[in-house]
Amino acid sequence: MELTDGEKLIAVMLSDLMEAQGINREVDPAFVKRAIFNGDLWALKWQYHGLFHSEDTPEEVASEVAAIMGMCGFLEYSLSQLDSSERSKVSHTGEKVFRGFDGNNETDHYGVSETFVRDMNRFDEFRGREMNSHMPMLDKYRRMLSVYDATSTASALNADQLEAVLTA
Repeated sequence: MELTDGEKLIAVMLSDLMEAQGINREVDPAFVKRAIFNGDLWALKWQYHGLFHSEDTPEEVASEVAAIMGMCGFLEYSLSQLDSSERSKVSHTGEKVFRGFDGNNETDHYGVSETFVRDMNRFDEFRGREMNSHMPMLDKYRRMLSVYDATSTASALNADQLEAVLTA
């Protein structure tokens, strides 16, 4: 990380203001000042890794996550519309189709899903749900999405259509 002399001065002054006002937030102003004064700017990236990205998340990822979450929401709705005899034809157990993304290996997708629900108030059906699947899900969602797109319908999917998408 590189900061100009002016940026260092601004960061130290803001840190002083936070300390003087007793503001306790995610960024520790004393740590920021020590890192700047000691020439350890690398420590800021290590300490606040979520703040520093080498590049923004590509819009294609956001579009893909929106498509996956939209599909999963519709699949969950369709499952809820089945009567018990139809439901027995679907091998998927439980009501949740969307299980999130792997927070360790699908980080961009995971982050976008969190942003959609938490910050943008989209996909409310997933609010309060854990977005970290703790296992890779993206390949499965992509397979499901290809079958789902070929099955597109305006009404809830029937048991056979659901089974085809869910077992993709």
